Amino acid sequence: MVFPFERLRERLLIAGVSPRHVRRYMAELSDHAADLEAEAKRAGHPEPAARALQRLGRPDDLAEAMIGRSELRAWAARAPWAVFLLAPGLAVAAIDVVTIVGVYVMAKLILPQAGDHTVGPTPQWFAALAAAINLFHAYGMSLLLGAGVIIVAVRQRMPPLWPIVGLIAVAILGTINELHIQVPVAPYQHGEISLGAGISAPFAFRAGLDLLLTLPLYFVWRRRLPALTL
Repeated sequence: MVFPFERLRERLLIAGVSPRHVRRYMAELSDHAADLEAEAKRAGHPEPAARALQRLGRPDDLAEAMIGRSELRAWAARAPWAVFLLAPGLAVAAIDVVTIVGVYVMAKLILPQAGDHTVGPTPQWFAALAAAINLFHAYGMSLLLGAGVIIVAVRQRMPPLWPIVGLIAVAILGTINELHIQVPVAPYQHGEISLGAGISAPFAFRAGLDLLLTLPLYFVWRRRLPALTL
């Protein structure tokens, strides 16, 4: 007899138990099973491993001991709308704020200022950094947040509905969120950081590109999960 630790782990995740609690529970069961097996060996039992697993308990009982505790449920199972809809929106807002504050502080510290204008040329590395940030906000941010949605969904063994909704929401948020940094390219020229929201001409292309990259990745990763046989 081989105790189905992997099956138990999958069952707990599918039932909504938080991955960190599942990991701790699996570690505790493994340690307890090892102690029981060692005890059976000392007692001269002919099949110490089977005896240890028998004393450990039935898989159904071990699963119910965790599933029945609501405080162990993950947020993805308790409130999927918050994880897959609200959290990405808050993440976009946080990234925007950090970007604006960071670029503003760097510009004030690095670029010589005279009133609202720079009095010297903008370093090439700073202009390249601004271009990279613009590119990230145009294409990379939604892919990064989409990867986060996929990781949460796969770790928690979520049914596909909410992860797909989350990936669509992330693609839309990343497309309508418009943050752009314009650095001064000549002395006494005005730089600008603009933030807004809108549906521009390439909206469908950008949102479709995000989904084309994230949805297949999610389904491929999901198919590689171990099957659960109850």
